[in-house]
Amino acid sequence: MSHMTFLFTYIDARRIKIDHGKSLVCYDGADCLQTNTCNECNGVGCIRMKSYNTEHIHSIALTCLPYATRIYQLEPAGCRISLAGDSEHCICYDTDYCNRATVCDLAENVDALRI
Repeated sequence: MSHMTFLFTYIDARRIKIDHGKSLVCYDGADCLQTNTCNECNGVGCIRMKSYNTEHIHSIALTCLPYATRIYQLEPAGCRISLAGDSEHCICYDTDYCNRATVCDLAENVDALRI
């Protein structure tokens, strides 16, 4: 890796405050919180997508941002509503408000996920 590539990767990582030494354990699955069937995944960040469209099969999908995405400039943490207003997506890199799995029971995390 060239020094310039390393420098830009370091700057991007500092900008979005990602610690390359840490990993998040996130929930993974669609509408799995209600049925306690969520899996777990590890990655650089956690994602929660919520659909407001009643025609979609699932209303909430949870997953991880893979480690391989660390080399890209990632979207800042937080929640955003789509331009069409039919969905919301949240990304988190170091907090529980989004989709971070803990040792707590899944039912206890429903409020933490603001679902």
